[in-house]
Amino acid sequence: MNQNELNKKITSLQTGLSNVMNNIESLSDEEKQIPKTDMDFDIAKEILKDKEYNVVVCGEVKKGKSSLINAIIGQNLLPVDSDIATSQVFRISNSQTESYKLVFTDKTEKVISREELSKYGSQVDANINGTQELGGKSISYIQVSLPVGFLSEGVNIVDTPGLGSLYKSHEKITQNYISKAAAVVFVLDYANPIVEQELIFINRVLDITPYILFVITKTDRYEEEVRNKIITRNEEILREIYSKRNLKAPRIYPISSTNLMKARTAGNKILGMASYHQSGYNDVENLLMRTIYRAVGLLRTDNALSVSVNYVNKVNKLVSDMLQSCMDDQKNIQQRLEEGKKRLQENFKEDSGEIGRKRNEIVREVSAICNSVSNRVNQVFSQTGEVWNIALSSIDNISSSDDATKLCSSLPQAISNEVAAQWDRISEDLQTQVYACLSEINVTMDHVYCEGFNGSYSLNAPQMTKSEKVNVFTRGFMGLSMGSAIGGFLGSFFGPIGTAVGAGLGAALGGTATGTTANIDFIKSSVKKEILNMITKMRSDLLDVPGGSRFSKVGNFANNLLNSATSAIDDMIDSRKRQIQEELDELTRRCQMDMQTKQQEKNKWLEVQGKWNKETEHLRELITIRKEIVQILND
Repeated sequence: MNQNELNKKITSLQTGLSNVMNNIESLSDEEKQIPKTDMDFDIAKEILKDKEYNVVVCGEVKKGKSSLINAIIGQNLLPVDSDIATSQVFRISNSQTESYKLVFTDKTEKVISREELSKYGSQVDANINGTQELGGKSISYIQVSLPVGFLSEGVNIVDTPGLGSLYKSHEKITQNYISKAAAVVFVLDYANPIVEQELIFINRVLDITPYILFVITKTDRYEEEVRNKIITRNEEILREIYSKRNLKAPRIYPISSTNLMKARTAGNKILGMASYHQSGYNDVENLLMRTIYRAVGLLRTDNALSVSVNYVNKVNKLVSDMLQSCMDDQKNIQQRLEEGKKRLQENFKEDSGEIGRKRNEIVREVSAICNSVSNRVNQVFSQTGEVWNIALSSIDNISSSDDATKLCSSLPQAISNEVAAQWDRISEDLQTQVYACLSEINVTMDHVYCEGFNGSYSLNAPQMTKSEKVNVFTRGFMGLSMGSAIGGFLGSFFGPIGTAVGAGLGAALGGTATGTTANIDFIKSSVKKEILNMITKMRSDLLDVPGGSRFSKVGNFANNLLNSATSAIDDMIDSRKRQIQEELDELTRRCQMDMQTKQQEKNKWLEVQGKWNKETEHLRELITIRKEIVQILND
C-alpha cells in the first residue's frame, strides 16, 4: 500500500468535495426554483470540515488496551497495572516534538511532563494519592504528542478507560468518545468469550462507524488450542451481529503486546525480528493502517459524497424537467400555430368552391336584375304607362290655342320629370336588389372565414347586424351615381327635344284659326303626334344601340352596374382574404412572442444546467478518486 499516493488521493477527495459542496450552496441561492440544501447536506458539510480522526481503542477493563498502544508506539508511555490503570482518555498524535498537556472541558490547557501522565491519568495513582486538585476543572483528555510515523496529520489514537469498571465515570468517558470515533480497535482477550455488555457496546459502535478492527491480546499466555477455540467462538458471535446489519463478518486478529514491545525495544535486530513475528502484529499493522485510511478517506467523505450526489441528481432532474417543459411549451405553441393555419387553409380550400359557386350565383342574379332594366324602361315609355297618361291627360285638357301654346312649353318638362321619377324608382329598386345579393355573399364569407377558425389565439372582431354589414359594403363598393347618370342624360335630351316639340307645334298652330272644334281637335292631334315623336325619340335614344357601340345608354348603364357589382363582390372576397391573412399574421406574431419568451426561459435553464453540469462532472471525478482509494486499500 503506497501511503504517499493514498494520502494525496484522500486530500484531493476531501478538498474537492469541500469545494463542490460550497459551490452547490452558492448555486442553490442563485435560482429561486432550485430547492435549498437540506439538513443532511448541511450536517455532512459541517462534519467534512472536521480534520480530526480519532481511532479509539476500547474494550473491557484489564484487556490490555494501554499495553497494546505502548507496544504499537514502542514506548512504555501510558500507565499500565494489574489493577485498573487508565482513568482518563489519552490522545496520541504524531508530532516532530514531544509534549504533554491536559485539555480541559472548557478548552483551556495545562502543560505537564511525561512523568506526570500517571499522576493525572492512572486510577491506581488516584487511589493512592487522591484526585488531583485542578481548580474545579474537568479533564477532557490528556494530549500526548510525539513522533509516531504511521499516523497521518489529524489522525489520533485514543486510549479509553475500560468497560465494566467499578468506576461508572470510566464507562461514561468511553461512551462519550465512541460517538466521536472514526474507527475503533476493539480489544478482547482469551479469558472469556464476548460477554453481553460487550455485544451491546459493539452494536453502539456500529451505529457510529463500520470500521472496527477486532484484536485479541495476551496471545503469548495461552496454548494454540485454547486460542483457536476462543477466537472461533468470538467470530461466531460477531457473525450473528453483523449478519443482522447485512455486514460482512469480521475476523479477530491475535496479538501479543509483550512480544511486540520486545521487538520495539530489542537491541539485537535478529531477536527483534523474531519477537515481531511472534507478536502477530504484522497482520494487525496492515489491517490497522487500512482501517485508519478507510476511516480518514471514506467515512466522512462517503456521507458528504452521497448527500451531494443525491442533491445534485435532484437538481439535475428539476432542471431537466424545466427544460423539457419549455421545449414542450414551444412545441405546443408551434403546434397551435400550425393547427390554426391548417384549419383556416383547409376551411378556405373546402369552402372556396362554395364561395365560388355563390359568387357565380350572385353574379347571375345581378345580371338578371341588370337585364331587366331595358324591359322596365320600355314599360315607362309604353302607351299604357304613366308618361303617356300624363301626356294624354294634358292634351285632353286643351281648349284653345293658348292652352296648346302653354302646353308646348310645359309638357316636355313634365314628361321629363316623370321619366326621371320613374327612373329613380327603377334605380332604387335595382340598388336594393343588388345590395341584397351583396349581403348574401358577405354572409357566406362570414360563415366560411370567421366561423371556420377556432384556434387558441382568438381574434375577436366587433359583431355587426346583417343590415349594418349591407350598408357598409354598399357604401364602400357601390358608389354608383345612378340617378345622376340618367338625370344628366335627360337634361341633355329634353333641352333640344323640348325646343323641337315647341317649334313643331308652333308651325302646326300658325295657320290654324282658334276657337272652333275642328281646330281644337286638330291642335290636340298635332300635339299628340309631336309628343309621340318625342317619347319615341327619347325611348330610341335610351334603348337603341348606336352604330359602333355594344350597348344602348340604358344597356351601358346596366352593364356598368353589373361590372360595379361584380367588382364589389370580388373586392369583398379579396378584402376578406386580406383580413384572414392579417389574422394569420397576428396569430404568428403572438406565437413568435410566446416562443421568444419560452426561448428566454429555456436559455436561462440551459445556463443553469451548464453550471450544475460542471458540479456533476466534479462529483464524477471525486467518485473516480474514491474508487481509486478503495482499490489501493483492497490491494
